[in-house]
Amino acid sequence: MTEYELADSIASMITVLLTWIGLSFTFLTAYLVTAYTVGRFLTGSQTWIINTFFCIIQLMTINGTYTSGSRYLEFVKEIQKLIQNEYIPSLRLPSSQVL
Repeated sequence: MTEYELADSIASMITVLLTWIGLSFTFLTAYLVTAYTVGRFLTGSQTWIINTFFCIIQLMTINGTYTSGSRYLEFVKEIQKLIQNEYIPSLRLPSSQVL
């Protein structure tokens, strides 16, 4: 991968991670509002269904966050390899230009 492709991929992964975190808070808020407003009116089976649905959605969100984070770390390691092999120029000044 080129430097541009890596930078673009990392930016995309950060966007995906933020999206997953936003979805997680959205589902949590919806669950809490539902539980607070209509929780006392629900039957036992309705409560069980809502709790199961919420747990499944949260597991999917955790999986998406973990997967996106893993890909992000792979890209960071790739950049570190490129820097170590000096395919990407270092930002350090040459020793002759140090003040």
